[in-house]
Amino acid sequence: QEEEFLLDVNDGTFVYWLNNLEKDERYHDWHKGLDGLLTRGWPGQLKYVAKNLYSAIFFVDPSKKSGLRTLAMIKQSIEQRLPVRFGVVFESEVALAKHRADEAEGTADEDVTYGDAGEQLFRLFKGMYDRHGHVAAMVFAGAYAEKAVFMDDPDKMEEARKSEFRSITKMFKPTVKDASGKLTRLKYKTTLNATQGRKKLAQSTEFVQGTGLSASEESRLVVNGQIIEGSGEEELIRAVQMQQQLMQRRVYYGEVDDGSPIYKQVVTGGNVHKRYHPLVVEGPDMSKTYLGMASLPLLDALQWAMCPSADARKVKGVSHVVAADLSTAAGQGLVVEALAYLTSAKKEECASTRVAFVDNAREGGEGSAGSEALAAIQ
Repeated sequence: QEEEFLLDVNDGTFVYWLNNLEKDERYHDWHKGLDGLLTRGWPGQLKYVAKNLYSAIFFVDPSKKSGLRTLAMIKQSIEQRLPVRFGVVFESEVALAKHRADEAEGTADEDVTYGDAGEQLFRLFKGMYDRHGHVAAMVFAGAYAEKAVFMDDPDKMEEARKSEFRSITKMFKPTVKDASGKLTRLKYKTTLNATQGRKKLAQSTEFVQGTGLSASEESRLVVNGQIIEGSGEEELIRAVQMQQQLMQRRVYYGEVDDGSPIYKQVVTGGNVHKRYHPLVVEGPDMSKTYLGMASLPLLDALQWAMCPSADARKVKGVSHVVAADLSTAAGQGLVVEALAYLTSAKKEECASTRVAFVDNAREGGEGSAGSEALAAIQ
């Protein structure tokens, strides 16, 4: 389809927004209206408008140097008043593996050890974000990252976390009351214990894996739904400059307005997806050539399996096609897994899903056995 592939990762749960151009005091002297984008300026010059026009969401692993570099860069960019709204999503395969082991052993999250440096940073960040607000959490994570990125000694890194945490909690007043109804500043040890960080970090990691992206090697960046190659300052500014041109065009033709969040207005339509797969869409350079399956006549000829409660006349949002050699154990295993998904899915999920099976027997294989299996399924 001749549409740009967009990935919507703003789920409302795992994205931690670190600034808000429309409300933060930092941007109080900027132009408030969208017409500020249409003022004269040099080509490529960024316009400073107090609107969340460009949502840059970073996927970071807080235990990796790459993740620390990203957190430090975000803090510096916000302090330099770059006209971008920054959000972070945390990922830790180590925390996910430990959480699953904890569940298998029946160990309560409050009773487990604090985990590695990345998990501890997340616990402290999450506690500060909830109690002292997004600005305090941004300053804490960024200030720690600026130091820790040059450290390798775990003891020195722990001391840096403790020092920055205590300094920032003194600098920023609490914005949310505690369980007793008081505005109490967070304590270092209490925060490590109380935030149930491993479970939340594990859930965040599962969310990241569900999007098809990963920060296990390098941080990843999505700007207004566009997957950006690279996650450094240069790549970010280049992406925002391109987004600004698109936004100026939208404002000029009245395609966006002040009535609702800009993100929802630009990351919308049939080309917006919740998951990216490099084998289907090879990346930003190939994003305009992804295959529109709805246009294939073959799909209408297939026999589809659906939930008993599903209305066959309604359009199904998800179509699974299992093409396998149905004469083999592996092929039959895929059939079982697909049908098990239908029977175990939630009612609303099952109602919007259909599954079809295609016998893809290898040359010289037991084709008749596969055909018999397919006939039995149908």
